[in-house]
Amino acid sequence: MARKKAKKKFRILRFLTKVVVAVLVLIGIALVGLVLLPADKIAGIAAARFEAATGRAMVLEGEVRPSLYPQLGVKTGRVSIANADWSEAGPLLQADSLAVGVDLAALIAGDIRITEVQAVGPKILLEIGADGRGNWEFGAAKAGGGGGGGGSGAAPAEDAVMREFSLDRAEITGGAITFVDHRTGAARTLSALDAVVTLPDFAGAATISASAETNAQGVALQATIAEFAAFLGDGAVPVVLAADIGGAKLDFDGRAGLAPLAATGAVEAELGDMAGLFAALGLARPELPAGLGRNDARLSGDVTYAEDRVSLRGGTLQLDQNRLVGSADLTLAGKPSVVAKLQTGVLDLSGLTSERGGGGGGGDVIRPADGDGSGKRNGRSGTGWSKAPIDASALGLVDADLLIEADKVALGTTDLGRTNITLRLADARAEVDIRELNAFEGAVSGTLVANGRSGLSVSADLAGRAIALKPLLSQIAGYERLIAAGDMTIDVLGSGTTMDAIMNSLNGTGSFRIGAGELLGLDLVGMLRNLDASFVGEGAKTIFEEITGTFRIIDGVLINDNLSLISPLLSAQGKGEIGLGGQTLDYLITPRLLAGEGKGLSIPLRISGTWASPKFQLDMDALAGDKIDAARDRIKEKAREAVEKKVQEELGIDLGGGDQKLSKKERRKAREDAKKALEEKAREGLLDLLGGN
Repeated sequence: MARKKAKKKFRILRFLTKVVVAVLVLIGIALVGLVLLPADKIAGIAAARFEAATGRAMVLEGEVRPSLYPQLGVKTGRVSIANADWSEAGPLLQADSLAVGVDLAALIAGDIRITEVQAVGPKILLEIGADGRGNWEFGAAKAGGGGGGGGSGAAPAEDAVMREFSLDRAEITGGAITFVDHRTGAARTLSALDAVVTLPDFAGAATISASAETNAQGVALQATIAEFAAFLGDGAVPVVLAADIGGAKLDFDGRAGLAPLAATGAVEAELGDMAGLFAALGLARPELPAGLGRNDARLSGDVTYAEDRVSLRGGTLQLDQNRLVGSADLTLAGKPSVVAKLQTGVLDLSGLTSERGGGGGGGDVIRPADGDGSGKRNGRSGTGWSKAPIDASALGLVDADLLIEADKVALGTTDLGRTNITLRLADARAEVDIRELNAFEGAVSGTLVANGRSGLSVSADLAGRAIALKPLLSQIAGYERLIAAGDMTIDVLGSGTTMDAIMNSLNGTGSFRIGAGELLGLDLVGMLRNLDASFVGEGAKTIFEEITGTFRIIDGVLINDNLSLISPLLSAQGKGEIGLGGQTLDYLITPRLLAGEGKGLSIPLRISGTWASPKFQLDMDALAGDKIDAARDRIKEKAREAVEKKVQEELGIDLGGGDQKLSKKERRKAREDAKKALEEKAREGLLDLLGGN
């Protein structure tokens, strides 16, 4: 039994020895054959094997040298790989030289196991065709095909199927990649490309490490693809990616595939101020206001990409100090289009209302173009509206449909409460639908439109309820004299390329109803009782119960002819014009005393001048008959009292007869002198009152 076992072991050992010898002989024959084969024959074999695996022709130029050590392979001169048959842009790849190492045993067995590839100065062209196909989608070319760059004319056994291969290490130095999307005409180039790729098993994991430059900005990429064959062919596989583009960092952990191009997973993006990112993309960095990503922008959430559409779910968007959460869908084909729903607690937009060039500001979304530098607050100054050109080009960059909800909106100069608005932006026309807006202690609803399709036009169709007028008018026109709350409507349209042009072109209608309050700087009751237009300025005020009226706006001029003011002591009617464009006043208020001294007296008050420097003048020409007589008597009485007081102060004479130091003759003469002075003062007083302030 033992002898039988020994014989059996001997036969196995002898068989193994024969196998080893046979393999060595085969290797020797292969090596000798490889050495003895002409260089062009070696190049032909390599090109044929590559075409059989990929369906793309490979052209090897210059000297082709076999390599036996340290690995079996070949070194070439210039090399090119054919593009897809539909491309007319030249080869997919061109390189100054190429070194390829292969596994001999795998090659003899009919497999391609590439142990190393080194490409020097490769130029890689990646294209997306008009139908969405990528030229990197390898497959056998049909007979007769031959795209730009020398496609294959053979008919491989497999159609649209890439043969398996492995790649222990591929290295690129000094290369370039150009990406062209024929659907949009977009083109990008990466230069100074250095990369290392490993693929030990065609069906296993692939790793990519690369660095490059584009538009003078650095680009770096680290990626791991868990199942390379499936990634190329029939579905999404686990992918981990870390990228840095111009200092903007992007991390992806999810699943992705190339056929079709798709990805889904968790994304973390730290974009910083985006200056380098926009430069890398060949775009000018927009002058974003503080609070909208001027200094820092971050994004995280679950992202899905498919067919030029990016979706974000469970997203968090950090723009400077503002943090918004929500979802978004971005379409990239053609003009970018975004649909999003965002929510936040406090939305700080103080950067929108800061002065141009100020420390915390950043200019408006629709902002004066560079070069003015006026720094006019809200587009207005003491001498008029800003004439700086308005740059509305941002309206045409994207289309959008946004829903924004905030518990509070800080504008720097004022705070808004609960806010719910939608923004629709299409073909350079932005429409804001105000669903809910608690502002100035009241509520606002309506629609705002900015249309940049042909020049720039703006419109507002708004309704306000219980709006505190002092902060509102202070923001709009710098007017802080009306303390009350009111309801109002306005429907107005203007156009122009400057704030001055827009304000001077306004046309529309409106109405207002103001509840009980105070009008500061103007005492209508005091003016009427004293027939004195000087009852204005600090400390003067008119208390009222209600003010109502309607108005129309024509070419920047607000026209009102039915103002009604009711207060406990007087009533008033008003009519006139307010120049919204020229910031002028031409308004007539006719008050009537309802009680107390001077009851029934009515003298119109004309308000003229500018918003910054208004003038007040009692219109005595409107008085007639007994009214002018009564007014004259009151003027004389005021003048007599003033003269008596002045005579007594300056001469020590009591015209009332209380001074016993004077004789009757001296007292009589003093009265005559005083009478002349009285008449002169009365005449001067009447002229002053009739003539102006």
